[in-house]
Amino acid sequence: MIVDDIDALSVDQLRWLLAPPSAGQGDASDPGTHGRLHQANPSPRFVGATMAGVFEHPSLRTRSAFAGAAHRVGALPVFFVGDEVGIDARESAEDVAHLLAEHHHLIGARLRHHSTFMRMARVATEYQCPIVNLLTDWAHPTQAIADIITIAERLKVGPEDPLPHLRIAYLGEANNVARSLAKAALALGWDITIAAPQGHQFGVDDVASLESYRSLCGSDARLELTDDPSAAVREANVLYTDVWISMGAQGSVEHAMEEFRGFGIDEQLLLAAPDDAFVMHCLPAHRGMEIEGSVIDSDRSVVWLQARNRLVAMERLFRLIGEED
Repeated sequence: MIVDDIDALSVDQLRWLLAPPSAGQGDASDPGTHGRLHQANPSPRFVGATMAGVFEHPSLRTRSAFAGAAHRVGALPVFFVGDEVGIDARESAEDVAHLLAEHHHLIGARLRHHSTFMRMARVATEYQCPIVNLLTDWAHPTQAIADIITIAERLKVGPEDPLPHLRIAYLGEANNVARSLAKAALALGWDITIAAPQGHQFGVDDVASLESYRSLCGSDARLELTDDPSAAVREANVLYTDVWISMGAQGSVEHAMEEFRGFGIDEQLLLAAPDDAFVMHCLPAHRGMEIEGSVIDSDRSVVWLQARNRLVAMERLFRLIGEED
């Protein structure tokens, strides 16, 4: 299985990830475990296996979740970080993928360029070795999986309950996180509004691709674009934001503050949203820029539940891969 983005998964698989049969029975979603590593529930496919994690970018949540989830399904995580691999410098992306697929049962890759991931994926496919995108400049599917799990948990949606129809307002740079989140939302029938200033919004090709995917999923959800943050949150159930300067991007804090003025989630913007709307941020957060510290720490925030669910999402994805492949 190649999980390069959310659209690599079917709608049924996304729904399975929201509430797999094992959820709450000793897996990381069980509130009693708080994701602690000593309560493993091995997956037959991965018992005694190793999983390779390749990280060109710094990582806290993703690397921690990858390690914890690998352990929980019975595998040993092995990490390759920064320039010690030297993709396309020391050796080609294809040669790296050949070696990792020979040695390991699953590859996770956090890479600068999505094209690099796809080159590695073509090689991994030859070995029938699953490969998971842990973040590229194009997509962040494991984050989006954690996000939809968090939304369902906050709304207390049970395994047999129909999914609610809701609206997500994403504010800020229309980036990799926004793209994967939009796909997940549209697939599940959730409306999403992307609020971004001029020059930072999805382009025509992105919108066409998202609309095509929505149609393919048989969804009647709506994708809307706006440059008005207050209008975006007016009927939103979820307010979501990310950093204004994406990882590896160029730009000064002062320039970002000017470009995104009015798009930060603060107490004032919350007044324009429904009283029961809640706030999400994929972290790391720059408090006082895209979000106020008081908002992150308020009872309207699910940021720490969302961070915890990075482990839940990764574990469930590994179990899905173990069942599907």
